[in-house]
Amino acid sequence: MINPFFKPHAVGEWLRYSLSWTGACLGGLLLGWLVLPNVLPMALGSLVVSAMPSATLVAYLLIWRYAVMGGRAIIRHDEEHHDLSLTRVAANLWLIVLTIFQSACVLGPLIMLAVILFELWAEPSGAHSSEPIY
Repeated sequence: MINPFFKPHAVGEWLRYSLSWTGACLGGLLLGWLVLPNVLPMALGSLVVSAMPSATLVAYLLIWRYAVMGGRAIIRHDEEHHDLSLTRVAANLWLIVLTIFQSACVLGPLIMLAVILFELWAEPSGAHSSEPIY
């Protein structure tokens, strides 16, 4: 049995490695967000919930480091030395999906913050009249 968390050297290994790291990180977050606060006593449940933002950041960094980085180099090496394979096509698609997901995780909160700040600055700053508008 091959450990899916060992450093990959081929496209198939990288695909398994990347899927394993992503699943482990997202599964841990899902467990922490949805299951543990409902199963643990109230004090421990609230402690778990308060630690989740930092756990989310750690999961993001782990996915980026272990699941995304190096994937393009392994796929490119396979392209140079081997014929087209279904595994390489799947690895390319997975790398694209994972990169878009990781980018959305960073850009989503930044865009939301920008929209909130824009809405706060766009509000009229004059005194509100109690007179009806006709």
